Amino acid sequence: MSILRQRLQQALDEGKRVDLCTGNSGWVGLPIYLDDEHVELLAVITHKDGESVECNVTSCIVRIDKIHALSIITEAWDIKRLNEIPTIVEGELL
Repeated sequence: MSILRQRLQQALDEGKRVDLCTGNSGWVGLPIYLDDEHVELLAVITHKDGESVECNVTSCIVRIDKIHALSIITEAWDIKRLNEIPTIVEGELL
């Protein structure tokens, strides 16, 4: 099993959002189905038009062999937590 397929399986099992790059296209969503050739992503897209908000739920099926890059959103940090990360300058922790 390829590392790409392993990470897609991990995201499916853990309910993690993925960002896929397939050359000139990109896909973002939650994996809801995975086999040896395809991954199906569920995406919720919101549009704000004036005061109303419309939500569209869509799914897309992507061929695994067309995926060039994958990122998995593992954790969301607020600005306070980001500011607590030590700064590295010229190889030294500040």
